[in-house]
Amino acid sequence: MCVIIFKRKGVPLPSRAILRACYAANPHGMGFISSSGKYYRGMNFDDLLFGLDRVRKEEECIIHFRIATHGSIRPENCHPFRSGSIWFAHNGILSVDPEGDMTDSETAFRNILVPVIDRYGIDSEEFDETVNSIIGTSRLAFMVNGRAYLFGAYYYLNGCYYSNLRFLPDGWRTEGNFL
Repeated sequence: MCVIIFKRKGVPLPSRAILRACYAANPHGMGFISSSGKYYRGMNFDDLLFGLDRVRKEEECIIHFRIATHGSIRPENCHPFRSGSIWFAHNGILSVDPEGDMTDSETAFRNILVPVIDRYGIDSEEFDETVNSIIGTSRLAFMVNGRAYLFGAYYYLNGCYYSNLRFLPDGWRTEGNFL
């Protein structure tokens, strides 16, 4: 299952060891978006690290590591997906029929979520209802105009929020606090 990492303002990025563990468990692509607009989507871990090295501690950042469930393994299917000033990352499986070679995540983003944000806004009751109707056990992360929004249960570890901790090696102990 993919993993989303959310880094708040004032918090350092996860360690290289954590990022490598996320990549090892989810090797089908990766990406990030920062609150200042820095981003990367692709297949190369070193390129991701190069981009993340430019993210300042004062920025929010959403990082995504993919394991393919729908859609082929290619850069176009890496998260975060973008529509205008809206960026989106997803962890889980959504009950939508993917279009062509798109992922279920991108299909839901483009066909369901973006139209509601465009019409009512991400802070609207209509958007909350839409998210609640599709989220199930998934986790969603959005960056809209430089502000992050998380939906679903996240774990808190070393100052960052994680959509799951499956990337951690056996024997690692965490408190497993939920957001």
